Amino acid sequence: MQIPIVDKDLAKKLGDKKLGEDNYGSQYNVGEYYMIHHENNLYWIAPIEYNGFFEWANQQTSPGYVMVNAVDQSDVKIVKQELKYVDSAYLWDDLNRNNYFNNMFAWRANEAHLELTDEGEPRFVETVYINKLGFTNGKDVVGVIVTNPLTGECEYFDYLDAPTWINHIIPEEIIVEQLSYWGNYVHGFFNSIFAKKDVLEVSTGLNYILSNGNMYLQTGMTSIGSDESIVGVMLVDMRTKVAEFCRI
Repeated sequence: MQIPIVDKDLAKKLGDKKLGEDNYGSQYNVGEYYMIHHENNLYWIAPIEYNGFFEWANQQTSPGYVMVNAVDQSDVKIVKQELKYVDSAYLWDDLNRNNYFNNMFAWRANEAHLELTDEGEPRFVETVYINKLGFTNGKDVVGVIVTNPLTGECEYFDYLDAPTWINHIIPEEIIVEQLSYWGNYVHGFFNSIFAKKDVLEVSTGLNYILSNGNMYLQTGMTSIGSDESIVGVMLVDMRTKVAEFCRI
């Protein structure tokens, strides 16, 4: 089991510092960080994004991405591998626009995030979901869109058939939403309003754990009673959504 000691905020500071040291700070910034499992290590990874339209028009490709070792803060590097389709690009190089026109009828749950294949090739991954409660509630994951950031080629996979190198298939917000349903409606809707027997809620703060090659989201479950005490820890596999509740 590996537990990260570098949180996202520290990873951002280390990545920004590295970007400045390599003289990229005037034209680029670092995008959103996600934690991945690659080559038996945990890394925070984020694409290098343009600072604006003129920077994009001048360069046309991003120089690569930043990797921060989540268990060793001295291991910070910029991997130089051109990314043409990124979130901050414009016109037809805009990653979001590219994914939309290639998958016009897919409801995408979040912004595409960067991950690495087993061969170390960068790919953007975006979750596709459906609403199971009417047309507006009850999000549940059905697949992922994988985009090559150099060519813009998109490929759709059902979430159970997704490549094994993808760590984040189930987004944090969907996991937290479904855990909230589970904790709130343990004895039905009316109990959640009146008696509130055994009702739980998700505590603030999330963490990642790597165990047996699988990425888990870890969070506490808190009693809704007056003491608001933590009653247990929930571990959720971010690929399969299999959850395990460990009572304290």
